[in-house]
Amino acid sequence: MNKKKKKAPHDFLSEELLVPGVNMCDTMRINMFDNHLLQSVVLKETDSPKVFTNFENQVGSISSAIKVAKSDLRIVAKFSINKFKTVYILADDDKKTLDVFISKEAFWLTEHYGWKNINYIDEFEVGEVFPKGEPLSANTSYDEEQNFGYGRNLNAVFLPYKNLTYEDAIIVSENAAKKLSSYNIHQIDVTVNTNDILLNLYGTGKYYKSFPEVGEEVNKKVLCARRRISYNSALAELKNSALAKLNPHTDTAFYVNGKIVDIEIFSNQPIEELKKHKFFRQEYQIVKQQLEYASDFIKVVDKIETSKKYQEYTLLDDLNYEYKKCMLAVDDEKKWVNENKEFNYLVYRFTIMEESPLKVGNKITNRYGGKGVISKILPDEEMPVNQYGERADIILNILGVINRTNIGQLIELEINFISREIERYIEKHIDNREKIEKVLFAYLKIANSEQYKFIKEKYDNMQEPYKVDFWKEIVEDGIYIHHPPFYNNINIDKLSKIYKIFDKIIKPYKFKGIKQRIIMGKMYYMRLTFSLL
Repeated sequence: MNKKKKKAPHDFLSEELLVPGVNMCDTMRINMFDNHLLQSVVLKETDSPKVFTNFENQVGSISSAIKVAKSDLRIVAKFSINKFKTVYILADDDKKTLDVFISKEAFWLTEHYGWKNINYIDEFEVGEVFPKGEPLSANTSYDEEQNFGYGRNLNAVFLPYKNLTYEDAIIVSENAAKKLSSYNIHQIDVTVNTNDILLNLYGTGKYYKSFPEVGEEVNKKVLCARRRISYNSALAELKNSALAKLNPHTDTAFYVNGKIVDIEIFSNQPIEELKKHKFFRQEYQIVKQQLEYASDFIKVVDKIETSKKYQEYTLLDDLNYEYKKCMLAVDDEKKWVNENKEFNYLVYRFTIMEESPLKVGNKITNRYGGKGVISKILPDEEMPVNQYGERADIILNILGVINRTNIGQLIELEINFISREIERYIEKHIDNREKIEKVLFAYLKIANSEQYKFIKEKYDNMQEPYKVDFWKEIVEDGIYIHHPPFYNNINIDKLSKIYKIFDKIIKPYKFKGIKQRIIMGKMYYMRLTFSLL
């Protein structure tokens, strides 16, 4: 009998395949990038790398952070639970299955890590078909074509700068710090027992409000505060004025920053009990909405199961799980448990999304194991600027390349510097089609002959309006160069050839206050989870 060979976890070599010119770098530094990728933070926005390996799409196709429709999926039902949370029942008419998909604003992973979701399915309505191969939702690392983008393209220069780029120290601009912003996702559980009450920190005398609604921001870092009421002090503690003020010595406050993106309340009390008390009117509305959803979901699934149309359809595990969860919610005899213990009254589960800008002490790295620590964030106007008014986003120490022998980053810098000069030439001569065609395709032919053949064939078969758009896109978005990880990539000889051919177009920049001409080019940087502060 032939045994099926078990696939090793790293057979795919996904990390190395994301490194352009990996054969030009020290092996230990590439291994370090492997670890860095596991430590990378999902950024608020990401770029596709200007110098790409062409494996970004393959990585996206196997990621658990992007949910792709494996078949055409017809939307049978749609339930909006709150502003940022929608439940879909989906039918695969080919495979005769029914499943559920829940779109959420954010996904909490662990501690304060997680990511913001882009929910493409939210653009569809009941009866419409979501197409096979398209992403239902994805975090901000993936575009609609499922390309993996985990960093940002930053204008980089290598300069000794006021002893702030010594060894691993890195300077970035305020603009770069914004580009490397990410989200912290917090999940906080708050337990309220029968002798507890949440303070009226967000309400008024007329409307009692203990916490922000979904979509609202946390005020002054206090999500909510719990007060335990004792018989002896109840008269004073239940006054309207007392309920609106936090006592840091006796109350339990829950501190966090950010926007509320989801609230779930697990109640072991009849909903009528919540309605009776003004302290729990906000909770009553949320629990009521949850029960209405659960009841509607059960009715739709029951109707589906008894329908002739769906007799041959199988309900998949996620749909069955959601159905059972809804059944538990509407069953007055069942009791919720928290940490394997039944509780008396309420458990609130808040999901909060907090924007986290890059700060001094944070770590960032490129694709070649070139990690460093942010030593200074300078105002944009204080960063080096060239004769075209283009400013550096990041200032690096050249010894970080020499000591680490990861020259792949210099190749990336050079490629993007050259590409920027070709783009500038195209923009200047945009009305002379023959001139710009000659320059661009001559550059691509040396940079990557396979990419040249592919683009040239597509271009030659384009109609004139599409050719106009082609050149506009280059001016607006720039040139992307395919630089394979192991072979057929750009080396020193190819760079020398490009410089010789385009010596009148490509010249190092003059920087204000710097005597020697230097080059500046895009480098792809990602942010890491760990920091010194």
